[in-house]
Amino acid sequence: MQDRLDFAASLLTRNGALFASIDHVERNALTEALPQALGRQNRVEEIIWGQNTTKNQSPTYSTNHEYVEVFARDLSTASADERMFREPKPGAAEILELVEKLNPDYPSIAEIERQIKSLFEKHRLMGMEKWQTLGNQRPRPVPPRPNLGTIRRHAGKLGF
Repeated sequence: MQDRLDFAASLLTRNGALFASIDHVERNALTEALPQALGRQNRVEEIIWGQNTTKNQSPTYSTNHEYVEVFARDLSTASADERMFREPKPGAAEILELVEKLNPDYPSIAEIERQIKSLFEKHRLMGMEKWQTLGNQRPRPVPPRPNLGTIRRHAGKLGF
């Protein structure tokens, strides 16, 4: 494992990162080998990746996850890129700005909900305007799905 990690580290650019997914059986070996290949100071995080929970039949603890060890080639260089480890979600800046604006006044829950709904409505209208400037018509509502019982009755009448 160590030789493969050393080789992978040599391929990374200075602002590159390595994401290594592993189960609980080999996790300890990986967490010992990664610092040797990339340096303990370049550890970014350990992510626990939950898998399908319906198949776990363990009577004790859940084993339906894997670990993703994240190391950078050079953490300070990689962290300088704001998008490297965290891509901003659309609208997140506006929500954070709203929270900053509301926090000092300690508004009621109802007022917070009103402000958030107002922000969402503003974004919806902006999206609609953008959609229309691209030459599209207002999206039509999706018709409700027919009831399965209705389909069976009609199919029976047609001889299916």
